[in-house]
Amino acid sequence: SCGANRPQTEDPIFRCPDPVRQQTRRNLLPQLQIDLQDIQTAPDLLRFIMTGLHRWIQTGRDDYKPTRRCFCTLALSQSAIGWAQIWRGRISLEFASHQEKFFRRNHADSTKCTGPLWAKKFIVRLWDFFKILWKNRNDALHPDDPAAAARLHLAALRTRVH
Repeated sequence: SCGANRPQTEDPIFRCPDPVRQQTRRNLLPQLQIDLQDIQTAPDLLRFIMTGLHRWIQTGRDDYKPTRRCFCTLALSQSAIGWAQIWRGRISLEFASHQEKFFRRNHADSTKCTGPLWAKKFIVRLWDFFKILWKNRNDALHPDDPAAAARLHLAALRTRVH
C-alpha cells in the first residue's frame, strides 16, 4: 500500500501511488471545491486555492506562481509558510485579506461575512478533507478484517525478506 514504515507526514496521504488512494483523491478534490463554494469563497480565490493545492499534491513543491498578479503576494506568503502547512491550519493572512475584499465589493453583511471568519471556515473544510483522506489511508493500512490484515502483514514481511 502506501509505505506503512515511513515517518508520519502528509506525503503518503497525498502521493500514495495505490490506485484506490489516487481515485479517492480525484473524487474528493471536486467535493472540496464545492465545500469552499458553500462558504462563499471568492471565485478567483477559489481557483487560486484549487490550483495551488492540486500543484502541491502533484509535485510536493512550494513554488506555485499564479498567473494573476493580484495573487503573487498570497502565493509568496503561503509558499514561505509551506503549502503542506495548510493541512495544519497554517494559512497566510493574505487569504483572509483577499476574501475580505470580495465580501466588501459584494456588499456582504459585515457582521457575518468577514475575511477572518471565512478563514476559520476554510481551515475547517481543509481539515475535513484531510480527515477523510487520512481515514481512507488508515483503513487500507489497518483493516478491521483479520484476513486483510494478515495479507498486509505478510506483504510487509515479504518486502523485508527480499
